[in-house]
This record gives sequence, structure tokens and C-alpha cells, in this order.
Amino acid sequence: MEEGRQLSAPTLLKAALAYAGRGVPVFPCERGAKRPLTRNGHWDATTDRRAIERWWRRQPSANIGLPTGEKSGIVVLDVDVDGGGLGSLAKLEREGAPVPTTARTRTGGGGLHLYFRNPRGTEIRNTAGLLGPGLDVRGEGGYVVVPPSRTQGPYEWVDRSPLAEASWLIDRLSERDGARLF
Repeated sequence: MEEGRQLSAPTLLKAALAYAGRGVPVFPCERGAKRPLTRNGHWDATTDRRAIERWWRRQPSANIGLPTGEKSGIVVLDVDVDGGGLGSLAKLEREGAPVPTTARTRTGGGGLHLYFRNPRGTEIRNTAGLLGPGLDVRGEGGYVVVPPSRTQGPYEWVDRSPLAEASWLIDRLSERDGARLF
């Protein structure tokens, strides 16, 4: 176990720096529990190399958190398999258009994160279950854990496509209760 930690520490730091190098702010999270390890949680996310190196020197096995919403320019649809998310997602697709090709990760719990480009001038808020059981939206004020982090299992990229526009997600949210979400 200790050996695995030592091997993963440089990988986690390298990955955190790679996200930041692409302009995506990151912050450290507790391994296994996803709890932020910074004083102000996801609000402390940064692309500053020195801050990131300092965080991962202190907590070398920390998971990588990414704030959603305006700060990162990313909105995520979190599909929880245990909560019926795959069935809810299939139902949404039957009722409207298929999910566009976009970046996707498998989460540590076996679910999926579908990544969308956050539209400028439109605030997409966090929701839980509004789109259906097991479907949560992580928007303004939220965050997700990203690969190569690990909770029950590893977070892994399953599709590295460019981020799709959030119009598909906005349309589905608007059908449910758009007035409250934007």
C-alpha cells in the first residue's frame, strides 16, 4: 500500500500541473472521500504552479479537484450508476436528442462524468436528481474529482473528445425547470 502511494504521488502532481497548464484550475482533495483539503475548498482552486506543488508536497496522495462553473469553464453531468443514472440518461436521450460526443470519465464509484463547456453569460447551477434519479449537474459553486484520482476505484478517461457545448444540457434542464436554474 505504501509503495503504491509513493508511486502515485508524482503522477498526481504531474496530472494536477498538466490540468493547470491547460488553464484548468485545480485543488487537492482527500483521497477516498473527495473532501477538499484547502481552507476554502474549491474556491482556492488555481493554475499557479507554485501553489499546486506546495499542496501536493504536503499531501502527495491527494486527489485532484476541479471547480465547475465559470472559474473552470466546465459543467459536468454526474451519472451515478447506483442511483439509476444510466437509466435516467437513456430516458433523457429517448425524450430528446442523444448526448453529444464530449469528454467523459469513469468515476471511482463506477459512474460517469460528462464534461461540457460552460456557456459565457449563462450560470448553470448545481442540481441533484432534477434531470432524473442518479443524475446530478455540477455547475456554479460545485466541483468534481478528476483522473487519475482514486476513491473506491480509479477515475479514468473513457473519452477524451473536446468538450461539447452545454446546449444539450441546458435544453434538458430548461425542460425540467429552467427558470430556477439560470
